[in-house]
Amino acid sequence: MNQLKIDNFIQLHPGKNFPKFTSLDINSVKKVRDAIAHKVNLEGSMTDLFFAQSIDTFSKICVGINAEDIGFSIKQTLLGLGINHLTYVYINWYRYDAIDELSIDGLDEFFDDIWYPAIDDIDIIDINLSWILSITHFGQVKFLRL
Repeated sequence: MNQLKIDNFIQLHPGKNFPKFTSLDINSVKKVRDAIAHKVNLEGSMTDLFFAQSIDTFSKICVGINAEDIGFSIKQTLLGLGINHLTYVYINWYRYDAIDELSIDGLDEFFDDIWYPAIDDIDIIDINLSWILSITHFGQVKFLRL
């Protein structure tokens, strides 16, 4: 998690704690990436950029949903896609080389403090690696069932 996001959160929400998260170590990141690559038949050597672009290409746009809309909710979006009973998710910050784990409740409640429009392209990944919800820097939401 970017330290600037944590600092901004502290300034905007005095007395509240930033949602608890864990940054995956390089070996764990590789395991997640390799498992996803296996599920989408992208095993083998490839650049991080090619991998990220391929996941984006495989994903389908969620028509009528935009992360910049007032009232946008990760949990409601996932419920609309038939996904519930979540506890933790991964957030991919770049090219599947920096991944954090945090609770879906923390992500949903403080989404505006975690995802910065115009800056962040993120992938929210089911901890069981069964789906990916991608959000572009302009708020477009895409979904891929693995």
